[in-house]
Amino acid sequence: MCSSEDKDIKSKLMQLECYFTWGLEKEAVDLDNLVQRLLDSIRLPTGKVRSFNFLAYVKYMQGCNEDALAYLKQAEDYAKKDHEDDFEKWVLVTYGNYAWLYYHMGDISKAQDFLSKIEDICKNIPSASRYSAPLSIVDGEKGWCYLRFARKYYNEAIVYFQKALEQEPDDPEWNKGYAMALYRTESFDIISMEESLALKQLKHAMELNPEDAHIVVLLGLKLIFLKQRDEGMKLIEKALTLAPDEPYVTRYVAMGLRNAGCEDESIKLLKRALEKMPNSAFLHHQISLCYRNKIFKLQPWLRRPFIEMSIEHLQKALELKHFFVHAQLDLAKMYALSKDFQKAEELFQKACEMPNTCEEDIAMKHRCYGDFLFKNKQSEVLAIKQYKAGLSCRKETHDKDRCLQQLERIAKRRIGRYPKDGEAYGLLGLVHQHRKQEMLAVECFEKALLNDPGNEDYLSALCELRLKLE
Repeated sequence: MCSSEDKDIKSKLMQLECYFTWGLEKEAVDLDNLVQRLLDSIRLPTGKVRSFNFLAYVKYMQGCNEDALAYLKQAEDYAKKDHEDDFEKWVLVTYGNYAWLYYHMGDISKAQDFLSKIEDICKNIPSASRYSAPLSIVDGEKGWCYLRFARKYYNEAIVYFQKALEQEPDDPEWNKGYAMALYRTESFDIISMEESLALKQLKHAMELNPEDAHIVVLLGLKLIFLKQRDEGMKLIEKALTLAPDEPYVTRYVAMGLRNAGCEDESIKLLKRALEKMPNSAFLHHQISLCYRNKIFKLQPWLRRPFIEMSIEHLQKALELKHFFVHAQLDLAKMYALSKDFQKAEELFQKACEMPNTCEEDIAMKHRCYGDFLFKNKQSEVLAIKQYKAGLSCRKETHDKDRCLQQLERIAKRRIGRYPKDGEAYGLLGLVHQHRKQEMLAVECFEKALLNDPGNEDYLSALCELRLKLE
């Protein structure tokens, strides 16, 4: 094909709304784990079109184009079966994926065929352009794509669910996706019931579909997190009644039971779910957390078997999902608990080297490593370095707040021992600066300079704070 023809078809393809144009970066996710999650999701009674579309795209990213074509065929078949009345709208994303895939396979004729099909569909849709249409179905599917791909895309998911809801405010599927996206983005945030957008949206989604066990269980977990334990537990029990054999529901019910201190019941449910989803890194991680909770209820001489079982499940979780930072950190903590400090430190360092899938990872990794260095290695200097690194997280999270608390404790203890400790005053100034307590920060940095004249860091911080206060 000559360059002008290639440029022409590429221009047309770029106008499509499909997985190939949504800017997904394969470096942001463990593709093998994503394939497993998508295969597990096919068991669910709904959402098969999006699952097969997604599988096709992931298979393309893995270089398996024939598998990708087979999955697109299934996506098209389910669009006909499950959405017969709106087939042309539901198949737009699938046809876009087809066109791009055939283009990458070098079959320009078939790519052009699907471009023509898309063009014919768009002619019958008001406000559509030549190759795309402003449909809630497309925005909603885009939202689900971002929500399921990786944590770094959760905010994009929120945007596109909101767009879908502007067109169909009471659509249960878009309301559910929006609620789940808000729930996940709030997972690490310091937030009250009044401030929680996820709580409000979960309640609204449940009003629209009170029998959706996924929404019921997430609302229950959110209420438990917000200290409404009794109300939350009732919803968790209801979710299990609604879908007793649904692994996705079971795992969140089990999480709620663990948070409520019922580890044995949680393990039983998780192992039942594991029989249906043996390659779920999430389930192995949750089982490990149950054993961890049990450990802290036992006398030290009774802990060893549970530590070993927790380690076994964490290692399996990491085999299944290589960049599972939570499991990596929890495995490091288990080795620290077993007094294997060398292995623990290696794992903490490896976790800190993992790519951040979201902003919250920064504070979490450095806070956990700092705690280990402070408590287990008795290295205050190295711990301070990690806690300060955790403050580079731009969001206000529980882990970032704990970094600030630890730095404050260290600084105050040092000042109590030696009132002329300039570094300690500098640390305290940094804490106040991050808490937006500018006057207290200025006072601390001035004391730091009195005891450490000429320190450029303290001078720079003071200059910045005074400019802010003017």
